[in-house]
Amino acid sequence: LATRLVEQGVEPGDRVAIAGRRSTLAVVAMLATLRARAAFVPIDPAVPQARADHLIEDSGARVLLAGDGADLVTRLSGVTVLSIADEGSAAPGRSPDRPGPSLDDLAYLIYTSGSTGLPKGVPIDHGGLADYLCWASRRYVRGDRLTFPLFTSLGFDLTITSLFLPLITGGTLDIYPEPGGPVDTSLMDVVRANTADFIKLTPSHLSLLRRVGLENSRIRRMVVGGEDLKVPLAAAVSTHLHHAVEIHNEYG
Repeated sequence: LATRLVEQGVEPGDRVAIAGRRSTLAVVAMLATLRARAAFVPIDPAVPQARADHLIEDSGARVLLAGDGADLVTRLSGVTVLSIADEGSAAPGRSPDRPGPSLDDLAYLIYTSGSTGLPKGVPIDHGGLADYLCWASRRYVRGDRLTFPLFTSLGFDLTITSLFLPLITGGTLDIYPEPGGPVDTSLMDVVRANTADFIKLTPSHLSLLRRVGLENSRIRRMVVGGEDLKVPLAAAVSTHLHHAVEIHNEYG
């Protein structure tokens, strides 16, 4: 897929928009974009057409990798649209005739919610991403091989930990596709599957965990971000789990 992007004229530093539900191929699309020395711009397929248009136009994306559920962004003009399913499932070809990215290269461009106006793009370079992931590996993983559930939006910066950390530490990335309804209930799927050792989530997610049975849960390490975490909530969830659990606050 990285070779295909290069053949489409994607140059180092270019932006590649990726819109689609959580899937193995969506992860392939992100890794292929980085291998082509481009930067990915994640777009939640559930966003309104106007927001998707703004993100693509504002980022200057030249190519859109569209996955399952991304029909809303396939009508844009001036952008080459490739299907992740078609491109990602093709037979393996040659590697791109291009060196891998450097620490100064842009890795991804992620947008704020836009609650105070138009969404603003925040550029993250490989140096910053690598610095965080290496720190998180030492702090959270500590040489263990853990299973991480991918159940939050690919367009949410909180997801970066669950997405890349297992891939650089020999762990397992367990992907939970969106259920397709108006509310994403994938957290409940994670609890029922009970395969996760480590989970990255918001305090709102944490509140939901107090309502379900967690007596036999495998979860031993939690990282909480995205919202203000209160001590009483962390204490209540720790008690509810019936076993020792690490809760790390990454907010602010």
